[in-house]
Amino acid sequence: MTLSLGMILWLVAVPIVLGAFALRALGVRYDDDRLGFVAWTIPSGALVLGLSLWAYVALGIEPWLWGTAPLFSGLLLALIGSRHRQSMASLEPRPRGGRGFVALAVIGSLWCVLQFVARAAFPSVEGDEGNIWSIKAKSLIVDWYGGDFAAAQ
Repeated sequence: MTLSLGMILWLVAVPIVLGAFALRALGVRYDDDRLGFVAWTIPSGALVLGLSLWAYVALGIEPWLWGTAPLFSGLLLALIGSRHRQSMASLEPRPRGGRGFVALAVIGSLWCVLQFVARAAFPSVEGDEGNIWSIKAKSLIVDWYGGDFAAAQ
């Protein structure tokens, strides 16, 4: 399976943008802690993306509309973030890391993004992930053709 440029942007850029909006909505600014802000964008954005997709599933929205989930959650977070005017920088000073620490953090982050994108092209076929996904696929196939997966076990 090859990843298109659009899929790579979905995997990397959408969590980064949503994470930036989420951190801003929480009152965390880039100027307050530059390295911390960058480090928390992808995990917080992935959480927002997962929650917004879960909300779409829970509300019964058709799968072909799921691509709009980041748009609406990003707009909501941007509206919330625009209400936070006070910066955290005025509350307490943050210690600054040296250039070596920042360089190591940037290199480590780029390495993690590279591994994330490279691994997204391969299916999970072994270990716990492989077992969970194979059982899920079998249950979908058995139930799709009118069977009862629980009874087939």
